[in-house]
This record gives sequence, structure tokens and C-alpha cells, in this order.
Amino acid sequence: MRVAAVDCGTNSTRLLVAQAADDGPRPLRTLARRERVTRLGHGVNAVGRLSETAIDRTVQVLDDYARLWRDQHVERVRITATSAVRDAANASSFLDRVEEQTGTRPRILSGEDEAAASFLGSTSALAAEPPLLVLDIGGGSTELMTGADTIETSTSRQLGSVRLLEQHLHDDPPGPEQYAAVRATVVSEVSEAAAELGGGGRRTLIGVAGTITTLAMLHHGRPAGDVHGRWLDRTAVLQLIEDMAWVPATRRGTVWSIPEGREDVIVAGALILAGVLEHFDLSGLIVSEADLLDGVALGLLSPDARGATRRS
Repeated sequence: MRVAAVDCGTNSTRLLVAQAADDGPRPLRTLARRERVTRLGHGVNAVGRLSETAIDRTVQVLDDYARLWRDQHVERVRITATSAVRDAANASSFLDRVEEQTGTRPRILSGEDEAAASFLGSTSALAAEPPLLVLDIGGGSTELMTGADTIETSTSRQLGSVRLLEQHLHDDPPGPEQYAAVRATVVSEVSEAAAELGGGGRRTLIGVAGTITTLAMLHHGRPAGDVHGRWLDRTAVLQLIEDMAWVPATRRGTVWSIPEGREDVIVAGALILAGVLEHFDLSGLIVSEADLLDGVALGLLSPDARGATRRS
């Protein structure tokens, strides 16, 4: 069976077409993986609504994705929406547009649903020493999860790279006072997240999503798709922040190989990662390119999958 999982995030809209793997260390065989920066959540933190322009951008990308999954003869499809759509007063308008265009109505994931899918996707594709701490840095929210074979505790915070950019980083490049405001927000949110998670002792950190994979690509000098399972050192994260923070976003894409659309949010996302590493006193993390999408796809492959659009 071939399945398609789509994530409409605050910053990017992503697609995974996959089927169960016959062998190997990962449970899924990837047939197609796409990512487009659509910035669906632009302005949601300030006005509480999705803009029509952002909806148009995202729906157009989803239309392109729908043609791809039809060409791949996919049997089950699930489109998910996360922080930006959760927070938007006009979410139903977006859901209606997507269903009209693609034939599939998106499912809005709660923070807990998002955490569970990210934990399943990342841990199923890596052999890491438990106990585990999984970090998913998004554009609008950040999820932290603990567990071993299964998720035990999780928390979702209103902390994301786009949200921090729009809240605090108003200049290009931002000044020291603006970065100080970001750090203060990160310290507060991560401290509250850690209190919610409870427990103590050292954990193995697994990091997923665009901020972390981009930082790993920059540090290791590797392309997308070739940083899965690699170690990203805390010292390297701090050095990348220092190198990029004072360079205008308009120049970052030419100085470093940052994927288009992430130039303005990469430092904010990196500061979230640095805050987690500092709070939990960790020397680094394992990077996973398997994430929420993989968790959703694994759910679609289960015999009792519910709520998926079925294709003949």
C-alpha cells in the first residue's frame, strides 16, 4: 500500500509518499518527499487569522502535491494542520479550500497529537539509547516528548521560529536587545516545558524538523537527506548562532546554503535548540530526518487507520 502524509505547518508545507519497507533499519520506504515554504502562519500570532494570501500560497502547493500523489497511485491520504491553523479564527475557511481543491479535508492536530506523531516517526527510524527526549521545533509551536519504546510524557509550547521572529526580531539584522528578548522567552517556555515533563536524569536528545536538519546540513556540509542519524554538537549550534545572528537575512542565503524561506527564521529556531540543550545540560543531539510526516504515514499503514481519504 502507498500512502501520502501532508503537514501544513506554520512555515512550510510538506509531503511524504511512502510504503512499508521490506527490510532495512527504517520502517518506511520513501517514494517522494517534498517541502515548500508557504509561511501559512504569517501574521497569525498578531491578528489571530490566516491571511488570504497565505491560504492561496498553501492551497496552490497542496494542489501540486495532489497531482503527485495521484501519479504515485496512493491509496490513503492524510493532510494535517498544526499550530497556525489551530490558532486561527478562520481555520474552517482554510479547511474548506483545501478539501475543495484536493478532495481531502485536513485534520487539525492538537499539540499532543503532533507530539505523538513526531515521537513515533523519529524513534521508529533511529536506534538511540533510552531514555529519550524528542524535540520538534516548528514555526508556531515546539513539542518536547519523553519515552523509550513508546511516548510517556509530552508538552507543546507556543514557541516557534516564525512566532519568535514576529514577536521580537523586527530589524534585519536584529540588535542585541531583540535577541535578548528571544532568549528570555525561550528560557521561560523551556523551563515550563521541563516542569510539565517531570522526571530527571540525563536523556538522549533526538531533534527533528527544518531548523535542526538545516543546522546539521550547515555544520556537516551535507545536503538534505544526508544528515539523518548524525550528531550535532552543542558547541557547533552556538557557533552557528554567533556566525549568522549579525548577518542580514537577505544575505544569509548567499553566505550559507540555507534553504530558501528559512533565512529569516533560522537563528530564532537555533536559539530554541540552544535553550533546550542548555536547560537539560546536554552536549548535543542526534538528528532525525524522520519526523511527524513519518509518524502520520505509519498510522496510515496500520490496518485500522481511521479518518484517511481512500483512493481507488
